[in-house]
Amino acid sequence: QGFIRLRAAVVKNSVHLYVEDSGPGIPVEKRKILFTKFQDSLDSLNQGTGIGLCLCKKLTDLMNGDIWLDESYHSGVPGCPGTRFIINLNTPPISIDDA
Repeated sequence: QGFIRLRAAVVKNSVHLYVEDSGPGIPVEKRKILFTKFQDSLDSLNQGTGIGLCLCKKLTDLMNGDIWLDESYHSGVPGCPGTRFIINLNTPPISIDDA
């Protein structure tokens, strides 16, 4: 059963966003170029234009955040290692009372 999952958590008083999937994963040799513009497809399916992760990085930078690949992640689905990106917004959570 394949999945794409978005979740949020507070880690050390900072909001983290997690984007996880159960796809084919990203080959080790392509992990150093994840956030460059117009790179070759990152998976064996040859999907995409090579601009999405670059855009995510630039938007995260504009918000003074950080984004990275969690290389220790495994989806738990046999034969599908998956991928997890973590975005640290570098900001504490707000409560409804503070809004």
